[in-house]
Amino acid sequence: MTSSRIAPMERDDTDFSSLFSSNTAPAPLQVPAIQNSLDAMVRQLKVLEEEIRKHQGLLSPLRRMPMEVLGEIFHLSITPDALWAVDRGDVLNLALVCKHWHRAAFAEHRLWNRLHFYIGPNPDPQAWKKMEAWLHRAGDIQKVLEIEDCGSHQILDKESCVCAVADPGFIHLLKEATPLERLSLWIFQSSCLKNMLSLIEPNSANPHHAWDSIRSFALDIARWDEEIGLDFIQLTPITDLTLSPPMNIPAHPTLEIPAIMQERLTSFELKCSGASCGVRLLSALRHCVNLESLTIDMAFMPTFITTVDHPLLMTLPLEGLGLPQLRDLKMVHLTPATLTQFLFFLVAPRLASIELSFEDFRQPEELRLHNIQNGNLFSGLPVVGNFFQRPQNANTKRTLQSFSLRGVVTTNRLLQQALLAWPALAHVKLENVFFKAEGGLPDAVAMFAYGQDLPPGGGVPCLDLGYLRNLEVFEFHGLAVDFPIQNALWAVRGADKLKKVVILYRIPLPFQTPAVIAIGQGLLARNPGMDICIRPCPSL
Repeated sequence: MTSSRIAPMERDDTDFSSLFSSNTAPAPLQVPAIQNSLDAMVRQLKVLEEEIRKHQGLLSPLRRMPMEVLGEIFHLSITPDALWAVDRGDVLNLALVCKHWHRAAFAEHRLWNRLHFYIGPNPDPQAWKKMEAWLHRAGDIQKVLEIEDCGSHQILDKESCVCAVADPGFIHLLKEATPLERLSLWIFQSSCLKNMLSLIEPNSANPHHAWDSIRSFALDIARWDEEIGLDFIQLTPITDLTLSPPMNIPAHPTLEIPAIMQERLTSFELKCSGASCGVRLLSALRHCVNLESLTIDMAFMPTFITTVDHPLLMTLPLEGLGLPQLRDLKMVHLTPATLTQFLFFLVAPRLASIELSFEDFRQPEELRLHNIQNGNLFSGLPVVGNFFQRPQNANTKRTLQSFSLRGVVTTNRLLQQALLAWPALAHVKLENVFFKAEGGLPDAVAMFAYGQDLPPGGGVPCLDLGYLRNLEVFEFHGLAVDFPIQNALWAVRGADKLKKVVILYRIPLPFQTPAVIAIGQGLLARNPGMDICIRPCPSL
């Protein structure tokens, strides 16, 4: 009897296995054992989870991703522009992640085919070899090289700047290295360019220079040496030319493009500087009969032609500036006078697109916004009558498809006078365009405080494009908050071929009233499948 009573006292209180099949609570002495067991299993679970994660990593789609796909991702993650030092660092960082990423980065040639190098006062003697090695990794695809010397910057000690483009290392790169598609040079003075060109001489061992493959050339010169003329610029037979002459360029020289370039040039961009820009532009373009795209930065010159005694101006007004293949014309930093005078000379019977901007893109965005809000824009819109004085230009009534206008104060009537000349227009874009109220109201009434603008009395909308029956795309950007949405939609009510409407407001977006919804539904009913986008501007 005694032994039977003692046996239960000697049982193992740490054994709690029987509790799993009952609802009995653990004894106090069992709790630490249960907790210890639980902690041990948690540690084992963490080890297993780490092993599971490693095993899952072996099956990750990223491990099986083809190098071509990974390289495409790398390409999309890097800026599409020429790579500055920080961008090149990003490319190298991608290549250092692992062996697979290293192989993918070096196999993606588009990561290595465009460079922007700044050559400071104390240049790296190995810089040119580094450029050559970088571009060599691009294989056979087209390559872009941009060189900027320190003289092109606002530094005090210009004398410490080297003539980078005349450096033997750069000359070797142009003569012996991989062929280039585009070359852009920002240099301090024109004598540097002259020295560079004099060093690029035919080489019997390698008659085909990298220089000879260039098809796109951009040149920005900070200072023109007074003793040097313009006739030394003998460029390769390029098709795309961008020129930014300095302000101190001689007053009246013409800019003669070599004959071989005249025949092949299809795209030309010029930034005006100095008083004789009009003459230089006309002389550069008068024989470019195959030009298709022309971009001009007028730099807010008050007048296009400053002198009438130049020999070129004795004959050109009669025959005009003939550009028979020109399709795209873009002019920025305009004044009404420069636009009117340029259109007087232009003969472009195949013109398909016009983009005109009177807004100063050189200003910070905050200042531009301030000017827009206070109506500090050019007022009025030049008529296009001068353009149609040339009989050949009448053909643009059926060829012009796109018209873009930015940064001007005008009226519905003046805009209509301009656009009625081109009934075939399919795309119209208005950005930061203010509309005065008709009826003799003073300009101050039509400024930002009153919208862009509210309709005059009687409820007649201030914008009406109903006469453009072939309009397919209408873009209205930079609207003031109090410009009624229904006015913008009403403006294109008669366009039966309309496919897309984009209306961008400055934040905040106005409330879409039932009237707005009704007009939008009416447009959609007449144009099934049309896309209507109304949202705040991403920026000015």
